[in-house]
Amino acid sequence: SDKVAKRVKCWQSDDYIYGTWHDFTPCIKGCFDWGIADIELQISKGIIKEAKIATDSLFPSSVELAKKLLTGKNSIDINNMATNDAIAGDIINLVRGKLCTI
Repeated sequence: SDKVAKRVKCWQSDDYIYGTWHDFTPCIKGCFDWGIADIELQISKGIIKEAKIATDSLFPSSVELAKKLLTGKNSIDINNMATNDAIAGDIINLVRGKLCTI
């Protein structure tokens, strides 16, 4: 029936499988070999609108890259994101581990 087909389609959607974020401002802290990171994300309608990252890292360009990569993304984007920059990758993995469902 159409009801069953609609329900199956919903259950197979990325939104259902990965979930969507509600509006909130998570604060995430991480400690790495390269330094400490305090991350504050402004999330609205399932999208990271702004990423603020305070760190004692000596590699500000990597931190700026992480901000750029995170801004404008949703949980599906974060789950599928990769970078060759090790520090930006650590920050993304920290966010992924705290906010994404898989």
